[in-house]
Amino acid sequence: MPRWDPVPSNWAYNVSSGEGWVRVEQPFPGGVSDQSFSFGTSAGEPIQEPVMVRIIAHVLLNMLPDQGVYEALESLNRMRDYYAVPPAIPALAEAAGRKRLKAKMSGRIERPAIHIDSE
Repeated sequence: MPRWDPVPSNWAYNVSSGEGWVRVEQPFPGGVSDQSFSFGTSAGEPIQEPVMVRIIAHVLLNMLPDQGVYEALESLNRMRDYYAVPPAIPALAEAAGRKRLKAKMSGRIERPAIHIDSE
């Protein structure tokens, strides 16, 4: 008997209208397993779309064979770095005991040309 393949041959998902669902179709010797599930809140409140997408991403990650999980981890880490919010630059504190210096602009001085010999 052939081994059951954990990667489904056909799957679909939906994340619109505040309720998500996943449908997985998996052939196996002697038939096809057709599973579907939906997710929502017990209070009937709609789930935000990014949350539903994360749930479906977990389902998809779970479907990957072991050798694909490492590549997925590397890719997700690179995406996290790319989309990370840059750290806020703290405002510089005013220097204590700051002194103002008086200065006077002088004339303009031309720097002599620099000659470089190539050997």
